[in-house]
Amino acid sequence: MSCELSEKSLDKICRECSEHKQRSPHPSRPHIPTAVDEPTWQRIHELFARLQAAISSPPFEQTSMACESLGSICTFVRNAAAMDKANQEAARSAGILTDVRRALVSMTAQELTSATAMQAGASAAQALSNLATGNKEIQQWLVDEELESSKGHSGTETVYWRALCSANGQTSMAGLMLVLNSLKGDGELTRRFCKTESGRMVAYRIGEMFGENADDESDVKAMLYVVLSQFVRYGCLPELLTETPGLDMYGLLDALAVYCNENPGPGSLADVAGDAGLAASLSSVLQSVHTVLEQVWGDDQGSSVNTAELVSAHRSLGSALSSLGSLTTDCSPLTVDLMISAHVLHRTVALLALLNKHLPRIESASALQQKKKQEEESTTRPLFMFKRNLIRILGNLAHGHGAAQDLARELGGLALVLDHMKIDDNHPFIKEYAIVALRSLVEGNAQSQEFIEKMNKVGDAPPTGGDLI
Repeated sequence: MSCELSEKSLDKICRECSEHKQRSPHPSRPHIPTAVDEPTWQRIHELFARLQAAISSPPFEQTSMACESLGSICTFVRNAAAMDKANQEAARSAGILTDVRRALVSMTAQELTSATAMQAGASAAQALSNLATGNKEIQQWLVDEELESSKGHSGTETVYWRALCSANGQTSMAGLMLVLNSLKGDGELTRRFCKTESGRMVAYRIGEMFGENADDESDVKAMLYVVLSQFVRYGCLPELLTETPGLDMYGLLDALAVYCNENPGPGSLADVAGDAGLAASLSSVLQSVHTVLEQVWGDDQGSSVNTAELVSAHRSLGSALSSLGSLTTDCSPLTVDLMISAHVLHRTVALLALLNKHLPRIESASALQQKKKQEEESTTRPLFMFKRNLIRILGNLAHGHGAAQDLARELGGLALVLDHMKIDDNHPFIKEYAIVALRSLVEGNAQSQEFIEKMNKVGDAPPTGGDLI
């Protein structure tokens, strides 16, 4: 008898939730007032509690009905928050923020076994995102609650993480909007977010999604970039670029490269380029890639080569060099000093020396034909193109900066650039890059000019380059 009453009661609640969804404020329903009164919010709060209780109890049919109804009232909240900002605070006062967070957690936990839960999870993520949009107090509260609730866990307990890792694309997209709406325009909150383990986990996940998404024209890729560019703009990358380059790492580096290319002016890049932490992070990436390549080329049998690690190193290097190429263009003496202090110049020379050693120049058709098969099978063949980027960075850092010119010469960078002023069938136009870099490396520097004259007189072969620091 009690079970029958419970079913009837649940059926009544489900009908009420459906009615609330149909009566929610919406542009297609102009006759419905946009402001939701306090009694309605209190009733919505009660419905959340009743449905959560039903979800935790069998049978499956009831759980499915409850999930669908949770989706209905989350849609009501989503619409109300979007149509009238006054509803944000009213909903918060009624406990709706906590209700929606709880619904999102429970729905994403069941989404792989329940289609209704999957859809309800998307509605919950959208509702939470709309509640936070443009409301500083709710943004602050939400971030505080999530960071506090995840303490002592692995960093995967936040609603941000759950939404981003959802199997439902709608939920993960709403999760991206939720992260952005929680942090948008607040540098202090964004930096605090990225200093916590749970916040870093979210940032890594977004970086991973950016690295995985090959469609540069998609809405998802654009939204991923919007979120990641906020991390770049507020100087959070040094907190994030601390691990060995991997999928999430090169996603973050890809975003940095895009940001630098889209903001090419010295003024636009001043905050990014002038950050000592970022210079140190990029230097660390160069060192990590150098280590991976040394392991690859140091293993004669290739038995210990990890293809995934090599691919990650390749992509990380490409993005890091693209970023450095932009950051060092027309950069200030302060920026060059930061790059030198962080050993960016040292590691640039060391990488160029390593590539020059293992990927030698090919000057004749016969030599090219002889190595053709070997190169086609080589996983490191695309690394040839990075020589150009490394030479460009050396030239940028040395331009008008005597200390950088001297250091490049002492490390062997000047000799390496000279060695690339020849035709290379593997690398079209590298000679032109070397000519431009050479001008920056010797201009106004008598010692560097004398170094070149001595090499020309005695015909010395260039040294192999500086040691990695």
